[in-house]
Amino acid sequence: MDLNIRVLGSTSSGNCTVIWDSSSAIMIDCGFSPRYTSQNLEALDLDISSLSGVLITHTHSDHVKRSMLKKLVKEQVPVFCHDGIREGLVNQYRSMRKARDLGLLRTFGKEEFLSGPFRVRGFEVPHDSTGGCFGFN
Repeated sequence: MDLNIRVLGSTSSGNCTVIWDSSSAIMIDCGFSPRYTSQNLEALDLDISSLSGVLITHTHSDHVKRSMLKKLVKEQVPVFCHDGIREGLVNQYRSMRKARDLGLLRTFGKEEFLSGPFRVRGFEVPHDSTGGCFGFN
């Protein structure tokens, strides 16, 4: 399996990385608008609706954009976050309450989980974010 990775942006105003192979794609964080994200995915021959999941590292606004969360729910894209982050997302974003109710907001702990064909394991990293901050293997 050939894996590709592209950082769509890593700034104080937005963060997002996409990882894909020939059959599927996942994103890490969703800190940009749907328009910006869509344009950048289209340049890679990908689109939001084909994502097998979005992994959330933490709840800071440069990693999670309200309009992008809403778009993910509309496109039925699963959102994965750590148990500690879930409550903050649900309390702060109406779309995450809807995602929870639809089964699209999925939590992970210390165990490996699947997002499409990708095997993922979250691990905690130090950062000043409510609910914690997580990296992924």
